[in-house]
Amino acid sequence: MRDHQFDRQSGSNLTGASASGIKAALYGSAPDVDCSRNTRRWAMVTTQALAEKVRYVVQSLDRTRELTSLMITDLQKRSIGKSAFVLIESGIAVLRRLNNLVIPTPPLSKSGVKDILNLASADYEKNFARLRDKMHAHRQVMPMLEELAAWTSMHDDYVQYFRAEFMSAYERIRARESGLPKIKAAKPLNDRIRERVRASSPMGEPQLNASKHALYSQSGPAVMLNGPANRGQEVLDTFDVLDLCVTLNQAVKGIEWYARLTVVLFLVEAFAMFDALYNDENPDPALRELSFLEALRQDAGLPPDAKSDAAIRILENAQVQIDAKGVRDRTLRNHIGAHVDVDQPLSSLVAAIESYDWLRLANAVASSKQSFRQACEAGPLYLRLLARHKAPLRGITIGGSPDAPSYDDVAR
Repeated sequence: MRDHQFDRQSGSNLTGASASGIKAALYGSAPDVDCSRNTRRWAMVTTQALAEKVRYVVQSLDRTRELTSLMITDLQKRSIGKSAFVLIESGIAVLRRLNNLVIPTPPLSKSGVKDILNLASADYEKNFARLRDKMHAHRQVMPMLEELAAWTSMHDDYVQYFRAEFMSAYERIRARESGLPKIKAAKPLNDRIRERVRASSPMGEPQLNASKHALYSQSGPAVMLNGPANRGQEVLDTFDVLDLCVTLNQAVKGIEWYARLTVVLFLVEAFAMFDALYNDENPDPALRELSFLEALRQDAGLPPDAKSDAAIRILENAQVQIDAKGVRDRTLRNHIGAHVDVDQPLSSLVAAIESYDWLRLANAVASSKQSFRQACEAGPLYLRLLARHKAPLRGITIGGSPDAPSYDDVAR
């Protein structure tokens, strides 16, 4: 099994700080600004910081689109593209804050920006919030048809639409405050790096794909399982995305902002995996889902010969080891992964990424993946198919359905 390794010089530090160090980077002392004497100066500092966040969101959408354009399969494209919907939610929040802070001067007003953002927010909440809430920031159980609709609703068209709306709103705000910086598109990868990215995600030979996402993708034979094994399929989803993040991180080695994007994706997916495999640590108890381990403990309605005692023992021991490593502190994940914090300066967020102990997290992911496979091998027959995930299949050809919507298709 390949160890997860991250590029030291591209937005991640393998020998980083403790959780307390991350919190210090995020919550360190604020600039000494006397707001009572110089309200205008304070407002400019704040608006400049928010403008930097808008630039981060817009350019991160650009970089996400650049990476998805180089992926070979729709499964790979959507595995990376789903992260755009965290950025979209955050972009709306940041732009609203910026719009409120920049004082309008006649004949300019805030209303035009509000209209743009209200429409974008309504579109997001109606059509895409479930992607962020249930398929990226968390890995939650959804009815099959609802999950199919959410997964196939992801299109590059929509990412372009939200980016254009953000830029329209920002330029209207900038017309009221000329001191705000102009936002340029993110620099694309050069041809050499683009070829490395393409080579890192080949189609490969046909494989048995036991993950949940395979049911909705043209990626070869797939299976639908019930009970605890269904939750296990969702755990496999997270492992596949984590592997892809590592591969992409190595492909964009030396390109700082692209590398940072891959490690942030890895961070979010790692916590989704821990929650789905061991126990859900969602701070809202009402939103917690039964984990794979908890589902095995219940074994509801299963005959005695299908009990999973051996698998349970393996995963319980693995959870003790993961908890002892202290890798499940959610501070950084909450501020730059599952959200883009509106209040913290971007420089603090970047410093926290740089100081994070990525090696410790990557090792915890690798050991969890090994324990999951061992548990499925040791468990009853209905779990063993999960351990055959990615097994090569000889003598077949993958044929896609003409009705399956592609990520790159024009959205209808």
